[in-house]
Amino acid sequence: MATTKRMPHPPKNQQGVAKLIAYVTNPTKTTGETAAFVGSQNCTIPTAAREFQACRERWGKTSGNYAYHFEQSFKPGEATPEEVYQCGVELAQSLFGDEYQVVLATHLDREHLHNHFVVCAVSLKDGHKLQTDHEFLRRMRRENDRICREHGLSVVENPQSSGKSYAEWIIEKNGGFTWRGQIRGDIDTLLPQSSNIRELLRLLQEQGYTVKEGKYLALSPPGTNRYFRLYKLGKGYTPEDLAARLTGYRYVRPGSLRIQQPRIRRARLNGTFRQIRRHGGLTGRYYVYLYRLRKLLGQPAYRQTRYPYYCRKDAMQVREFAEDLRFLSDHKIRTLSQLGKAVTVLLDEQSGLRQSRETLRGELALAETPEQMLELQKQIAETHDRLRDLKDDLKACERIYQRSRTIRDNQKAMIQTEYTDTEKGLIEDGSRSRSGRDPSTDRYAGR
Repeated sequence: MATTKRMPHPPKNQQGVAKLIAYVTNPTKTTGETAAFVGSQNCTIPTAAREFQACRERWGKTSGNYAYHFEQSFKPGEATPEEVYQCGVELAQSLFGDEYQVVLATHLDREHLHNHFVVCAVSLKDGHKLQTDHEFLRRMRRENDRICREHGLSVVENPQSSGKSYAEWIIEKNGGFTWRGQIRGDIDTLLPQSSNIRELLRLLQEQGYTVKEGKYLALSPPGTNRYFRLYKLGKGYTPEDLAARLTGYRYVRPGSLRIQQPRIRRARLNGTFRQIRRHGGLTGRYYVYLYRLRKLLGQPAYRQTRYPYYCRKDAMQVREFAEDLRFLSDHKIRTLSQLGKAVTVLLDEQSGLRQSRETLRGELALAETPEQMLELQKQIAETHDRLRDLKDDLKACERIYQRSRTIRDNQKAMIQTEYTDTEKGLIEDGSRSRSGRDPSTDRYAGR
């Protein structure tokens, strides 16, 4: 099974075309045990960027998109590198023929093998620009399915939308927060407590939602003024689907839930408390807050709605908090001043690597032999990977600085919610100290 897509952000200058071709033909990604799976159509790989430029200048098309980037991805384990590369060659010939210049390569560095295509935006024959509209993308899918059937590969039958864009899917896959994901979660939580859609909307309004009824039913969650139509949330969230789901639930009247009695747990400590290492400052604050976020995620869905929405939003980003905590621990950062010094060191290293990369690219443009080109491309790829890691570290520093002001307040709100539920007997009394103090007023609770 193979899928195709048009990649975003096509290059709009000559330097962008050269960078894209260098990425696609990177030997660390395309070289297998026996050969390098790289090819071209109507051009040669070492001079492809300059040939693209010559074609544009010949027809006077020196503005707009300079090239287009497409990807053909295969199901893991379904095809060999040779089969994947051959499917890519046939797809390029079917779509572009002898009219457009194409550089294609098979990347082997992922579990799913995939082909990359870099296509010049201007036709060799008549100078017409390539139109990558919806009709072209549908044609690409049809040709891709035909080629897969000819090679005995599976094909996606009757594809259906999940209600998520690719960017949203990536964010949720990495544990990030999206408004649509928040709405889906709240609907799933409140649906068992509703007997009809009208009551579901009322419960959502009690959670702070704003409901707009018109041609399409739309919801605006607390914290944003944007409205989201129900039918765009995906399968299972249209008004018709929600009505069908409501028929399958047993109605639970609010307040009729059985109260869970506190349980006493006993444990034996091996060693002494003096052996336990204390983490203060930012690291300690992150340890405690991350513990409470994971505790929140481990609770039943109906109980999670008792917490403020900004705490639930942080819980959806628990993976980011774990990465930030790992960064603080690795660099032994305890205060904001130490965080500022770490940022300065990272920026200095980033500036030096960028200068080194530009120097390597200049040498690559003047390389005379394929061996020199491969070695320089390898060094550029290693430098690029390190720059990407530095970019992630700088993003982590920015998140830590911004969240350092809100974590303490959010943590106090979570403690207050847990204490209130404990007083009502809704959860186990696991957060109260032996002395019976209220954790929400404990001066050590925020540390």
